[in-house]
Amino acid sequence: MTTTRPGRLDTRRTDARNKDIMRFRTVAGPDLTTRDDACLAWQRDREQADLWPYFRRYESAARTPRATVVSDTGVVTEGPNLGGQDYLSLSTHPPSPLGKALEARLAEALRTEHVMLFPTGWASGFGTIRALMHRRDHILLDKLSHDSLRQGAASGATVEFFRHLDNDAVRRHLAGIRATDTKNAVLVVTEGVFSMDSDTPQPAELLGICREYGAQLMVDVAHDFGAMADHSDKDVDTAVDILDTCIRQARLTAH
Repeated sequence: MTTTRPGRLDTRRTDARNKDIMRFRTVAGPDLTTRDDACLAWQRDREQADLWPYFRRYESAARTPRATVVSDTGVVTEGPNLGGQDYLSLSTHPPSPLGKALEARLAEALRTEHVMLFPTGWASGFGTIRALMHRRDHILLDKLSHDSLRQGAASGATVEFFRHLDNDAVRRHLAGIRATDTKNAVLVVTEGVFSMDSDTPQPAELLGICREYGAQLMVDVAHDFGAMADHSDKDVDTAVDILDTCIRQARLTAH
């Protein structure tokens, strides 16, 4: 009798049907940019198998007798609306075609792979840190970081503050963390311009320190996005792991 070993694609299809989200409830690993890859791949496999309802959004009002729903791949479904609601305004998420087009244009301009829109600048800083960091991780914040970043850091992770704009202090903190923990993520958070003090960090040097210790760097550029680019460091923004901004504020600053 001849048997055929299942290939990688067959295994992924089986996982899409048999695994549930609880398999991925514990997030671990030192690299914030890759440690969720297995979960994201599983979600995409579920989507391809038409088993992931969260990639659908309402085209019609949520509370109507009949509904029109569009999947992330453009498949339109119409029928009776037996239980639709608009909890937390998520019935129109993923975002509209206009929102997705804006994300794509911003990603192209920033030469980055992913862009996510938040309703406000405060929500962007808060939500990004809160979503990425977990209780075993470490967060280093500039002592004068904005309140949205501080509140986001209250995610259960270990939080430390370093002296304002002091890259040597960042190095000391990172050395201390990595001396005892090499398995979990470290996020260093600063701002492009500290608006109340009108001073700026040295992002190229800070990025190099983060790379040396396997940490990720997040820069909040809400007050200077597109307005204070240093042409000698034009590639720094694209090398930063997470760039957080507020288009409305940056536009006002630019003018």
